[in-house]
Amino acid sequence: MRGAKGVTSVVEAAGRAAGQRLRPVVMTSLAFVLGTLAVPLLYAAIARRLPKAQAERHDAAATQPPAA
Repeated sequence: MRGAKGVTSVVEAAGRAAGQRLRPVVMTSLAFVLGTLAVPLLYAAIARRLPKAQAERHDAAATQPPAA
């Protein structure tokens, strides 16, 4: 049985369709994973700097004379 594009069987048509859809599905999945991974990495970077910034503010406040 031949289709409009000369495909000889359903199995061959399914194989071609799967091959055409594989790359877009993989690219979408990869973009999602990398985009989702960025959020925890950003929070980790902020959390790593936060205690240092708080300690610097505390040290600066401790060295200033009290307000009159």
